[in-house]
Amino acid sequence: MDYKTAALDIKIREMASRIRELRELEGKTVAEMAAYTDVTQAEYEACESGLKDLNFAFIYRCAQALNVNVTDIIEGISPNLKSYTVTRKGAGQKVSQAHGMTYYNLAYAFQNRIAEPLYVKSKFNPEAQEKEIELTTHDGQELDLVVEGQLLVQVHLSRQ
Repeated sequence: MDYKTAALDIKIREMASRIRELRELEGKTVAEMAAYTDVTQAEYEACESGLKDLNFAFIYRCAQALNVNVTDIIEGISPNLKSYTVTRKGAGQKVSQAHGMTYYNLAYAFQNRIAEPLYVKSKFNPEAQEKEIELTTHDGQELDLVVEGQLLVQVHLSRQ
C-alpha cells in the first residue's frame, strides 16, 4: 500500500468515526441512518465502520440527517466564513475519490451555504464504456459544467 492510499484510508476512517459519533449524539439508529442515506443497513454499517469508501452523496445525506455541515464530517470542524470565500486553483478540499473520480469542495470554509460547489476530476476508463452506468441519486438540483471531454447523465423526473 502506498502513502496516498494509506492517507486516504485514514481519512475515510476519521470521517466514518465522526458520522458514528454524531449519529450517537443525535440518538439516531443505524436503521434510521441507512434509510435516510438510501443504503442498506449492512452498507451503512460498512461505511460507518470505515470499511467502505464514503461517496459524496452519502456524506451529504449524513450531514443533512445529523443537522451538521458537510465540512463538520469531512474535517471535524465547522466552517466559519460568512460573506465570501476564495479557493485558488488546485486548492479545493479533497472530499472523496471513487469510481475514477476525485471530488474537491470549493466552498468548504463557507458557512450556511445553500449549494456544494464541487470540482470533479474524472479519468477516462475504456473498460467503463462497455458497462452499465453506476447510478447515484439525490434530491434537489445539480449543475454540471464540463470543461473538457464528455459527460453522460441519466435524469429521472418524478412528480409528487
